[in-house]
Amino acid sequence: MSDNFQVDVEAILEGLGEELGIEGLTFADESNTCLFQIDKARLIALTGRAEEEDFVIHTQVGILPQESRCDIVEELMEANLFWAGTRGATLSIERERGVVIVAQVLSRYESNGELLTGKTLGAAILDLVDVANHWAALLGGRSEVLGAQENRGSDIINMA
Repeated sequence: MSDNFQVDVEAILEGLGEELGIEGLTFADESNTCLFQIDKARLIALTGRAEEEDFVIHTQVGILPQESRCDIVEELMEANLFWAGTRGATLSIERERGVVIVAQVLSRYESNGELLTGKTLGAAILDLVDVANHWAALLGGRSEVLGAQENRGSDIINMA
């Protein structure tokens, strides 16, 4: 990572940690990825991409079932159409294992040109978790949606 991006990333991660109640969030040196769990079940990966000056957040949604696979893939593709069913994220499939993943890219800057805040990043991560939970229900997996945002912080575990 470039020096300027590294400084910004550290500030953003510190703010994210404060927002989510996690101390010591850091990126792994080799992958520039920070892993942590939300709700003791949903593993979140946050990757800093210095060249693009952005972050990618993603999580596994679930496994495509063998039955009605084509119908489900069509629903997932329809959700991706102009991001109408994903709140701006993108659903993808890792074909070999049939794993469905939801991901979103966020600039290191807010729309007003200011540095991304931990609060904004935290809200985007929690929103992505809600999207993942929604589509997990379709896949026959975890169907409950996380409660109100203020109840989520106590169920966050740092895996970094």
